[in-house]
Order: sequence, then C-alpha cells, then structure tokens
Amino acid sequence: MHLKDNDNIQDQSKNEGVPIVEELLSFRPIPSQQFYKRMERAPWRKVKLTKMHRRRWQAAIAIVLLLILSLTTPILSPSFEAVAERLVKFFNFSETDSTNIQLTNSISAESRIVLRESDFPLTIGQVQNLSPINLSNPTLSSFNLVFFGASYNTETQQAIFYYRGTNLHLLITQQPAGDFFQEVGISATVESVQIEDLYGEFVSGGWVVSPVGSPTPEETQSGNRETVTAIWDPNLLHLTLQWQSEDILYSIMSWGEFTKQDLIGIASSMH
Repeated sequence: MHLKDNDNIQDQSKNEGVPIVEELLSFRPIPSQQFYKRMERAPWRKVKLTKMHRRRWQAAIAIVLLLILSLTTPILSPSFEAVAERLVKFFNFSETDSTNIQLTNSISAESRIVLRESDFPLTIGQVQNLSPINLSNPTLSSFNLVFFGASYNTETQQAIFYYRGTNLHLLITQQPAGDFFQEVGISATVESVQIEDLYGEFVSGGWVVSPVGSPTPEETQSGNRETVTAIWDPNLLHLTLQWQSEDILYSIMSWGEFTKQDLIGIASSMH
C-alpha cells in the first residue's frame, strides 16, 4: 500500500470517525526467525539440473566454441599460399617445365657442361679482396677435384669457385643474403635438408638444352646466341643445394656422380 493511500485512508477515517481503520494502520507484521533462515537459503535460486539438462548445456557450450573457432581461425591462421611460400625458401618454380636461359657461365646440354675458362680468371684470394663477406673454403679431400678458377659478380656481390675432375664439375657460390632464387621446373621436387644446425633445400635435376637448335661451342664462345630454350629434366646428373647462415647465402651445384649426402658433407665443411 502506498503512502498516499495511507494518507487518504487517514483523512477518510478522521472525517468518518471509524476507529478500526486506525487499528489497521498501526498493524505491523514481524517476520519470524524461520522466515529469515529460509530467505538466506534462497530456494528459488536453486535449480536442480538433471543429466539431460547438463548434456544440453554442454552441447550448447560446444556449439558456441565451434562457432568462435570457425570465425577466428581464418584470421589467425596463415593462408595455404603463405605456408607454401615459407616451405620453399631458396628456389622459384617456373610456370612450366620449359624456359629460356641465357648463355652465361654454364650450359647443360644432354649432360654436357660447357664452362668457358675466361669466366673464371680470378684466384680465391682475389675474390676475397673483392667480396664484402668472409668467404669459406670447402673440404674436398674425399673427391678427386682441383680448383680451376673463380669469378666475382659486382652487381650481386656473388663469389663463384669452380672445381673440376674427371667428368665432375662443382660450383660453389657465396654472397650476401637477399632476394635471390634459383629457378626450377614446375615439376621439380624441393627437399628440406639439415646442414649442421642450419636449414637447407636440395633439388635434383636441371635445365637441358634441346639437341635441336642447341648452340655450338663456336656460337657459345663468340656469344652470337644470347638465349636458348631449355627443358627441365629431373633425371639429369645435376644437383643443387642452397642454405643460409646468418647474412650469407650459399649454393653448391654439381654435375656428375655426386649424391645429396656428398653436397651436404661439403656444405658442413664450410662451417
């Protein structure tokens, strides 16, 4: 009952002179101790959950969590393309297994290597004086190889050491790390390898100049032809190993009877 109603009743009781109204207004119920104990327990707040209710709540919570994960996973997880780019760090896939290559330091034609002596006129010491990085020398005592010559690319700051033996050719390059990738055929397989505690990548196969229209040694020496069409051959006796240590990018390319473990052993000897 509101206070205004009480006032009205009091006014009416005074006007009408009804004594029972005054007695009703003075009545105040006093709760017992049992009432307060029941209020402390708050029985209306307690809900007795059956097994069915619990399962329904658990199912509802699971659905909410799945919805949250489905919404946040595309944001937090990298795309498939980003993962693929991280998996291949040192090589670049060609769009097809055919490409045009420039006639520079080496040509692979039906397992034949043409390396011009004039391309490697320097010694290791001369290249070291030109390079901004400390160059490493490999251990090749288990291979029948001799140092043939070296070259230096001032544009990329790439140092190249050339070793050769009977039907064996080995090129080792070292340069400051950057966005340098070797192109391989679209069907090439890039393997992850371990070089001491370093990550490396290995590829077997190479670009083969087609016998039809391939340059003659005279054309190569004279430089009359600048580019030729090459086909990726996974069975070519050409191996490539690339890795990086701190700020230096390394590469080993071999032609002949080498194995993957041979290249990994040579790379390990450089650290």
